[in-house]
Amino acid sequence: MRTALFTLLALLLFSSTLVAQDGSVETFNAIRLEHSSNPGSSITLSAPTGTTSYSLIFPATGPSTSGRRHSFSLSGSGNSMSWYKTPLGSSGQLPFFENDEDLTGSPSLLWNNTTKQLTVSSTSNSPMMRLVKDANVTADDVILEIDATYSSSGNADVDVRLIDFGFDGSALGNGSSVTALDIDIIHSPSSTAKPSKATGLKIDVTGADTNVAAIINGGFVGVNTEYPQVYLDVAGDVAMREYNFTGNLATVNDNVDFDGEGNRHSFIRVASNLSAAVRIDGLKGGYDGKIIKLYNATSQSILLAHEGSNQAGNNITTGANADVLLLPGNTYELIYSGTEQNWIVAFSGPGELAQLGNKSVSISAQNETLPSSVSSYIQITTPDVNSINTYDVALEDGTTPGQILVVQNKGPKKIAFETTNAVWDNSTDLQTGESIILVWNGDSWVQVARASN
Repeated sequence: MRTALFTLLALLLFSSTLVAQDGSVETFNAIRLEHSSNPGSSITLSAPTGTTSYSLIFPATGPSTSGRRHSFSLSGSGNSMSWYKTPLGSSGQLPFFENDEDLTGSPSLLWNNTTKQLTVSSTSNSPMMRLVKDANVTADDVILEIDATYSSSGNADVDVRLIDFGFDGSALGNGSSVTALDIDIIHSPSSTAKPSKATGLKIDVTGADTNVAAIINGGFVGVNTEYPQVYLDVAGDVAMREYNFTGNLATVNDNVDFDGEGNRHSFIRVASNLSAAVRIDGLKGGYDGKIIKLYNATSQSILLAHEGSNQAGNNITTGANADVLLLPGNTYELIYSGTEQNWIVAFSGPGELAQLGNKSVSISAQNETLPSSVSSYIQITTPDVNSINTYDVALEDGTTPGQILVVQNKGPKKIAFETTNAVWDNSTDLQTGESIILVWNGDSWVQVARASN
C-alpha cells in the first residue's frame, strides 16, 4: 500500500548531501516533515536503534507535464519512492477511483452540501444505477430502503413524494417514438421454491381511510393486455371476495354495516340464524358507483324496505317503488347512485324472470301502476277511506313471455284493473282477500285463475 505525503513542505536533511531527482540513492541521518501552513510544526523520521541512516531511492524521472499536481508516495512493500497523482475534481463532485491508484471526480456525480442532494446524470443508454446483491437468504431482507420522517410546527399542506418519475420525449427526432415507459418488476421463482409465488408490487398504506394505495390519472390500465381500451381492461377473470355475515339481525334493521367497515365487501352472504323474516331499511357505506351483491343464505325472507332508512344517504330504492323480498337462495344486486344518494336495487338472482320475488305495494291514490314488470307476486293494501270503495290500478307490461304474476288484494278496499294490456275472463274487480293469477303472452296479461282467501 502506498501512503501519499500530502503535507510535505520541505525535506530538511541532516546531511550535506543534496537531493537530486535523477533516481539516485540518498542517505540521511533523519528526515523532518514540516506542516505546510504552520512552519515549525513538524515530525522527524529517525533511524531505529542500531541503524545510523536511511536510504531513499528517488524516481528516475519527474511527473508528466499535464499540469496536474503530484506528490511523493512510499511503497510499503519495496520501500521505494514514486510520484503519485493528487485527486482531481471540482467543487461538489464526489470522488471515485478512475483506476487502481487515481482518485478523480466527474460533473455527472455531484453532491450539494447545502440541500443535501445527490445528482447522478448520464448521456449513455446504459442503466444509470445497478444494485447487485448475492447473499444466502436466512431471514427477511431488503434491497433498497427509503425512510423519511417529517414534522411540522404549523398547519402544513404539502405533497411529499418518496419517488418522483418524470419523462420528457419532446426532443425525439422525426419518426422516433418511445413505445414504453415501464417500471419492470421481474421475479420468477422456481416452482420448487417455498412458497412458490412472486409478488410483483405490494403497497401497504393501512391505517386511515384517507390513505390511498395508488392514483392513476389520464391513462388506461390493462391486466393481461398491453392495449387496454377502457380505464380498466381485464383479460381474464375478476373475483370479488365474499364476506360471510353470521351476526344477529333484529326484526327491523336500519343503517346496516355487515362487515363493520362500511360494507367494503362487494359480495355479502347473509347467513344469520333467523327464526322469522326480517327487514332491512338501509345500508351504510354508499359511494357513487359502488356495487354490493346481497345473497340470502338464511331460511327466511329478507325484506328490503323502499325508502325506509331514517338516515339520508342509506336508503334503498326499488324499481317497483315498493318493498321487495329477497327470498332464501336468491341474490339482489345493489348499485349506489351518487346523484340520488340512494342504493338502487337490480335483480340478479337465480331462476327465470317469471320468478322475480315479492313486492308489497301500499296504494295511496287512484290510478296507480303496479310494478308488474319486475314482480311475480304483488300484495296490495289500500287506504281505509270511507268515501272511496274502489281503487283503480294499472299493470306494467311483462318482461318476457311466460312471466307469471300473482296479485293479492289485502284490502280493506276493493281494487279494479283499469288497464288496456290485459285479457279478463270476467270482472276486473278484485275483492279484499282475493288473488288473481296472470301470465304475460308477449302482448297482454292473460288471466288464468282467480282464488279467494
